Amino acid sequence: MNLTRRGALGALVTTAAGLGLSACGQELPKPQPPKADATAKPVLDSTRLETILKRIQTGLTAADKDRDPAKLTGYLNGPALRLRTANYKLVKAGGGSVATLNTNARMSAVGATSAFPRTAISVSAISGKNNSPLLLVLDQQDARSNYEMWAWVRLFAGAKIPATAGPAVGSAQIEADSTQFLFSPSKAMAAYVEALNKPDSANGKAFPDDGLRKLVASERAVASQVKDAGSITVSVSAGNDGFRGLVTSDNGAIAVGSLSFTTTYQRTSAKSTITVSEQLAAYMGGNKEVTSKVMATYEAMVAFYLPPKGAKAKVPTALGTGVVLTSVTRDDSNPPK
Repeated sequence: MNLTRRGALGALVTTAAGLGLSACGQELPKPQPPKADATAKPVLDSTRLETILKRIQTGLTAADKDRDPAKLTGYLNGPALRLRTANYKLVKAGGGSVATLNTNARMSAVGATSAFPRTAISVSAISGKNNSPLLLVLDQQDARSNYEMWAWVRLFAGAKIPATAGPAVGSAQIEADSTQFLFSPSKAMAAYVEALNKPDSANGKAFPDDGLRKLVASERAVASQVKDAGSITVSVSAGNDGFRGLVTSDNGAIAVGSLSFTTTYQRTSAKSTITVSEQLAAYMGGNKEVTSKVMATYEAMVAFYLPPKGAKAKVPTALGTGVVLTSVTRDDSNPPK
């Protein structure tokens, strides 16, 4: 299906298959009215949303060019601002590249509410070397604020975004403890965090091995390679950013929140050596060696689909993530003897 940009700002439905977007040849679901307050109106129309996305792209491009977090003011907030700022810091230290973010919307949905913050969700079109679409979350903190990007996630391979009402109708917004779904956003995050921390738990066995789970597992897998020299542990915790999201046409929801995980490298044998990657070393002046302890913290924005009540799902569906290495600290005060 060849959608124009204006026409793309309708009902939200897409599929990331493999590394590509397979929704192009599929018929879009017909938008259904959200379960919103009858007095609530859509917070944006398609034209205004398109203008907002262009404005954010312009500001983001300028900030990316100079790797200047100050230039993100007015364009990003919440976890998106924090993680983009950390991304710039890492690049300046020589430890990576700035991930390309494309706001050229293929499909979008907006909240229907009279309260703040107000939410809009957009799925970007694939462009350039990006082989999977981005789900972007925008929010407006108050009546005098511009809409800004609150989060971005890159959809996992095979992820399916359920249909929502289009901007002309609007969708009800979610709360962290919304109870009208099979799982509340906060319980969905808690279940996912448990799956990441305890792969052999019931939740660990119920969630598929998505990209973030594989990343965390790969961090732990290195532990067996250094067992004679020390230890490597990974600890995951839910973030404090709250959630943004919208009700879907099937009375489920798209919900986006944050988490963090810390990999701790501990050297316990004086006669052995543990080294970290160049990316981590970039945060430590290029020093790869672990004298006593090194801790690397990553933060991630994660999107979920929350099934409606009555669904038979055992766990929510993780749709995608955006991960950034945000800090590396070292403690050389207690080396093994």
